[in-house]
Formats: sequence, C-alpha cells, structure tokens
Amino acid sequence: MDSHSCAKTFADILQDEGHEVVGALNPSDANGYWIYNPGNFDCIIIDVTGTYVGLTEAEQKQTKDGWTTGWIWLKNYILKEKPDFASRVIIFSTSESLEILDEADPSARQKVRIVCKNGEGSVTEALLAELEQISNLALC
Repeated sequence: MDSHSCAKTFADILQDEGHEVVGALNPSDANGYWIYNPGNFDCIIIDVTGTYVGLTEAEQKQTKDGWTTGWIWLKNYILKEKPDFASRVIIFSTSESLEILDEADPSARQKVRIVCKNGEGSVTEALLAELEQISNLALC
C-alpha cells in the first residue's frame, strides 16, 4: 500500500471512530485551518515533504528542495506559537525524508513523535499507538 493510500485509510479509521479529520495539501492550507480554528486540534499528523505553497522565499530555501517543507511550516508557525504542542505532533514520513530532516535539524526528532511510512510492522498500528499516547496526555 502506498503512503497516500495508507494516509487515506488512516483518516477513514479515525473518522469511523468519531474523530474529525482535516486534510491539508500544503502549508498554506494547513496554516489556514490552524488560524481559523485555534485550539480545536488535538494533534497534527504531518509529512515533512511537500509543496512550497504558503512559505516565504526564505523558508523555501530552508526546505532542502522540498524534503523538509512540512517541518519548516510546523517549526515556524505552530511550534513557534505553541511550543508545548510538540508532544501532540506526529511526523509521518518516509525513512529517506526523515534522514534528510535529521541532517537539516538534528533536534527535530526530540521535539515530536515520529512514524516511518516505510518502517517495519503496521503503519496504521504505529499511528494509532502514538495517538493513544497523545490521548493519554489529554487525560493528565
């Protein structure tokens, strides 16, 4: 199963369990959802790769040719505004993208949760396990 199909399946699972899922195709869309719905997100699941739409020219230069676009948006907009939200972020990306992220920002992995799209085992189970941990944060 390709990563887009996996993400769609995962979104369907969450919706079937009664969760609201918002999908964004680029930083501009994601930022719009965040700005117009402040405080309404329990978590963010994001791929670090993506298009430049919504990033400044300076931010585009930081993306390692698009490999870290999602991280740049997340770091410059969400985590800058709400650093404590980092424990509610899941980066869902390929091992290649994660390696490039490690080179670009070695501290990124310590700030957020990571699920590798092409890792061992069930990706859906790994995502659900991370969401369970985030749910446990809300109960504290």
